[in-house]
Amino acid sequence: MSKVEAIGGGLMVSNEFKAELVVVGKDPRSARALRDTTDRVLKLGLVGLSLLGEERKELTLLLEVLKTVKVTGTGKTVMFSARLTADVLEDFFKKGE
Repeated sequence: MSKVEAIGGGLMVSNEFKAELVVVGKDPRSARALRDTTDRVLKLGLVGLSLLGEERKELTLLLEVLKTVKVTGTGKTVMFSARLTADVLEDFFKKGE
């Protein structure tokens, strides 16, 4: 955490859940490293959950959320966003029946 100046975020709940997180690094290099690392972890997570989701249906909801995660930013700022729509929830619970 010594490379982070500030963290902030929010959650919006309506017909969907939308989460946003903003991290401000100490310098642009730290922020770029965070963006790059997060991007690699997200890609690995998508592959892993895709493979595991076939065997464990409860992971499909997490996979759908992970598909919506976006990591952006410039300079010292890194922004994360993700959302979970009512349609995805409805499909998930229908599959469980």
